[in-house]
Amino acid sequence: MVGLCLGNGVTEPEQLDDYRARTAADGTTQRPPVESPSVRMIAIPTTLSAGEFSAGAGCTDTVRHVKEATVIR
Repeated sequence: MVGLCLGNGVTEPEQLDDYRARTAADGTTQRPPVESPSVRMIAIPTTLSAGEFSAGAGCTDTVRHVKEATVIR
């Protein structure tokens, strides 16, 4: 999520709404385009969560009280 924020100028939690996946009327998932972060990251997982095998990230929307995920390609 830090990479998404850095690469896309997100500085306030409310701005993350612009990057939420949406479900279209036909049931397909539409994801907004995102820019790659300019800063590289090395992650060292500390638990067995398979996070090291995923391009996804998650965060909790504290207003709506839901956890959401995103995929950075």
